Amino acid sequence: MNTEDKKNQYILLDSAGIRGQTKRKMGAESFAVYRTIQAAWESDVIVLVFDATQPISHQDQVIAGITRETKKGVVIVANKADQVDIEGRKQFERDFYRKFQFLKVFEFLWISALEKKGLHHIWTAVDKALETREQKIDPEELRKLFNYLMKHKAPVKLRTEKRAVIYDLVFTKNRPPSFELLVKSRKSIESTYIKFLENVIRKQFNIYNSGISIKIVEVSKKQILGKV
Repeated sequence: MNTEDKKNQYILLDSAGIRGQTKRKMGAESFAVYRTIQAAWESDVIVLVFDATQPISHQDQVIAGITRETKKGVVIVANKADQVDIEGRKQFERDFYRKFQFLKVFEFLWISALEKKGLHHIWTAVDKALETREQKIDPEELRKLFNYLMKHKAPVKLRTEKRAVIYDLVFTKNRPPSFELLVKSRKSIESTYIKFLENVIRKQFNIYNSGISIKIVEVSKKQILGKV
């Protein structure tokens, strides 16, 4: 929210650390995981901070999975930039994208907390993620995309189902950008097509650093005609 000096205020929710398996104590660790999940769901933007001098760990993957499920805004921060050379940075980013491609984040922030370098860029990235998460999609532009897809990239017919009948693709709300695919039968739509649709929507409307939601909704033709 805006203050009188026109700067933004942020409420920071710090997650409890999820430690390596050899250091775990069951009760405390279960609470740490629970607190991390709770903080993720309560947030608008999740800032994932990695130690760039260490390989990507199991706990990093756990937190990334939580981030995917919450569909919140995402900012990736690699700390200890002062201890990693250019080739090390490239290798770290390659490893990240190989393991976390599903987060749909294409910008890395390299910082050094020790030397207090690059920290101000975090707030700019948070604002961008918020803006993406809150954007609304123009219905006419979405209709153009839908018509193109139905003409050129319609789902393939499944062996055990009739050809898919898709009535419409509609934008329902933001935070996160959410869509409904209106179909005659859910069974006629493969999960791979939903992933394809998500990638197309992201590219068309520049939705990155944020989760999006696509829900398959089964409707009848009468329901569709009733909306016209």
